Amino acid sequence: MPKRKTIKKQIKNKEVFETKDTFSAAFKELESLFGEIKSVKTVQVGSSLLRERIKNFVKDYFSRLKPDLCDYEIQSGDLDLFMQRLIEITNFYTSVGVYRGVLNNIRKRFIGMETMWECKKSDHLLQQNQKEQYNSISISDKQIIDMLEQTVPTAAISYRQILEDFKKERFSYRGTVAELREILREVLDHLAPDKEVLSAPSFKFEEGLKKPTMKQKALFILRSRDEGNDIINMAGNAAIVVDDAVARLVRTTYERGCDSTHKSKGLSEAVKIKRYLDALLCELLEIN
Repeated sequence: MPKRKTIKKQIKNKEVFETKDTFSAAFKELESLFGEIKSVKTVQVGSSLLRERIKNFVKDYFSRLKPDLCDYEIQSGDLDLFMQRLIEITNFYTSVGVYRGVLNNIRKRFIGMETMWECKKSDHLLQQNQKEQYNSISISDKQIIDMLEQTVPTAAISYRQILEDFKKERFSYRGTVAELREILREVLDHLAPDKEVLSAPSFKFEEGLKKPTMKQKALFILRSRDEGNDIINMAGNAAIVVDDAVARLVRTTYERGCDSTHKSKGLSEAVKIKRYLDALLCELLEIN
């Protein structure tokens, strides 16, 4: 009677971290290893292939996933200890029960930090996207954003949103132009609080108003710095243009509706207002 051929189960030595998401790739390999150990029929794990695969898993954890956990500020002390224990037991003919116990503890740690990993990864991707967007804008826009972040951070966020609005097709630019005016208002309120403007010599309210206008605030700031008349006049005119143009565009867009002709008109108007705003911000924030 011919001898029966023995079919040995081959264990593929996978590349553990085969995706950019090192945590997910490691977790997937961990689950696979756990399944392999559970399927072992002997008392001890004798397969050199399986033990070598476990060693590679631990080595890749410390060389690739561990640095990412540190970057994301995720504590991994207990996990590190169990990983060290796992590689230790591969050097001997260790029982299946010991392997299962160590792997189960590692699995619990992975499950415990999975939510934190996803949150940290999301934050990291958001920061990367913001960095890429920042690197794609003009030098003058970068200078304005940098200065706004130092002085009025909320205005910097609005300014970034405007740049994003200009990249996309929109049905209406009312929100965009409203952000333009809000940026100027926030900067002026920061640099020239109402109380200081009202206390200035010879200050008078504009007819029918009970608070300083944006033009009055811009003039107050530049006069306090002893800027020349040309700059002061430019700033005053720019403040008027921004305020009036925004109000006019919002009103006319609302009246006309939002067909494609009006959309292109709205974009061109918004871009024009931004140019005035940029010139005024450079003066107010002393950007050279």
